[in-house]
Amino acid sequence: MKTVFTVGVDLPGHVGEYVRFNSDTSLLDADIVVFRPDMSDVYDYSGESYKGKRCYGEYASFELKERIAHWRRELQSSVHSGKTVFILLADKDEVFVDSGQRTYSGTGRNARTTRHVEPCCNYNVLPFGIEITTASGRVMTLSDKATILRDYWNAFGELSVYKGMITGTVTTPLVLSKDRKYVFGAIVQLKGSTGNFVLLPDIPFAKIPGLLTDKDDKSYWTKKATALGQQFLEAICGIDELLHSQSARTPQPAWAKDRVFDLPAERMINEELLRLEQRKLVLQKEEDDLKQRLNEEALLKGLLYEQGHILETAIIRALVLLGFTASRFRESDSEFDVVFESAEGRFIGEAEGKDNKPINIDKLRQLEMNIHEDFARDGVKDMAKPVLFGNAARLNAPAERKEFFTNKCMTAAKRIGCALVRTPDLFQVSRHLSSSPNSDFARLCREAILSASGDVVTFPHVPTPEGEEQIGTTTGSSVP
Repeated sequence: MKTVFTVGVDLPGHVGEYVRFNSDTSLLDADIVVFRPDMSDVYDYSGESYKGKRCYGEYASFELKERIAHWRRELQSSVHSGKTVFILLADKDEVFVDSGQRTYSGTGRNARTTRHVEPCCNYNVLPFGIEITTASGRVMTLSDKATILRDYWNAFGELSVYKGMITGTVTTPLVLSKDRKYVFGAIVQLKGSTGNFVLLPDIPFAKIPGLLTDKDDKSYWTKKATALGQQFLEAICGIDELLHSQSARTPQPAWAKDRVFDLPAERMINEELLRLEQRKLVLQKEEDDLKQRLNEEALLKGLLYEQGHILETAIIRALVLLGFTASRFRESDSEFDVVFESAEGRFIGEAEGKDNKPINIDKLRQLEMNIHEDFARDGVKDMAKPVLFGNAARLNAPAERKEFFTNKCMTAAKRIGCALVRTPDLFQVSRHLSSSPNSDFARLCREAILSASGDVVTFPHVPTPEGEEQIGTTTGSSVP
């Protein structure tokens, strides 16, 4: 059995190697690809809309456009390398994404920043020029040229539904409407490639009776589902074999590879391919370096939604921007999330992230124990100030979060003089300092942490460009 990658579609019984749409997995290891253009797992927390369609925020827009560009490259490379790529024609999903362009109007309190958006569609992943027009139904028939599809259609024709009509030039129409005027499935070949795109009507596997069973509030594929999934794999492998047999060429004998038989144009093209390969290596190195820089620069965003060690790392990065010397502390049996100090004093912090709840007293107990444990160490003359960093309801957008610390946590914090830091607030000030270093502003931030005793730290107001909104406000970004 050939290696089949399924992108954006989990076949019944988990047959094939499932790949999420929101990943940067390569298709190099696949022999056959089944691709369903479903970009719903690129989630956007902004909840915005524009002209009645979803409107992705700045960061989600970047992620979505990056994923579409990735899969467009991978699909094109796959057919150029001789693979068969099956496209299950899912519902057309049209959204708006951030274009990166901003315009500014007004001054002072009337200043306004306008964020410009542009349309985006799940079918932008296809590296060829056809359009998918929204339509839905079940009544279809095979074209006279669809001989390679007959066995597949006998098994899966009744389970197939069309979600869109194909408009534009295709190589071979396969599935037609009842009146044979519209195309619902086709073969598309790219110029110069040895592989094929096979566009097929979608199959809603999860809605087929008897394929899923529920247990402990979870759904599982049944034995019937596994058998159907295996049958599907065998059917597409059969189509793949037929396509390759139709386009089979005699393998070049070893003696024919001798340079004495080279054509002049062939040599020129090979030299150009070599130069292109060298350029690709340089560009790949640049891309890897940029991605590494992007990961490092985006670390601060962990203050908004992370927990555990990643949240601790983001906090340390932010504290350094505020002018502290900060690091984790690991020594024999002692382990503190972060120890940080400056001219203003020495601090010990604990970090806690909660999915949908406020920070409770548990982490504060640990912090109090750490303070006394630290004070007992040789060489420590003064008690460090305790600081609790809380990322409450971290899966919600900052503007939607309400209570960050429970009443018990606030009461206990007052008793020990602990500063309470909401990590989205820390994100605001550290983001500003990362782009606009200011020693006076950083000092005010440090003093705010020092002066808070049992209270939530109130950082100084972050100066922002006129009209630009801050994270955590209740008003959304404007669109044209």
